[in-house]
Amino acid sequence: MKKLLTCVATLTLVFALFLTGCVNQGMADKINKKADSEEGYTYAQLVKDYGEPTIDLSILGTVIYVQGCKNADEVEEKYEDGKKLKAVYVTILLNNVVKAEFKEYIPEK
Repeated sequence: MKKLLTCVATLTLVFALFLTGCVNQGMADKINKKADSEEGYTYAQLVKDYGEPTIDLSILGTVIYVQGCKNADEVEEKYEDGKKLKAVYVTILLNNVVKAEFKEYIPEK
């Protein structure tokens, strides 16, 4: 029961962050501050703090949180409809966050 309550609380927090549009320059700044700290910032901590990335290219060293999108399909649909999307690109190296950058989302070709 305790695990279920923890899971529900975590999902609620992630949903609340999504609704508030947390994907912005402030998010990138917070990630960079943690990454530059003495303790460092791991990929697991990033996911715990911000939820699963919208686009997970961690095998290539990058994860992307796209503003207003829950998954890659939604990103593709909005992009094809001509909507300009903003995203926080997070660079990962050896399971550690290196940097985050907020910029316009441009899909890889």
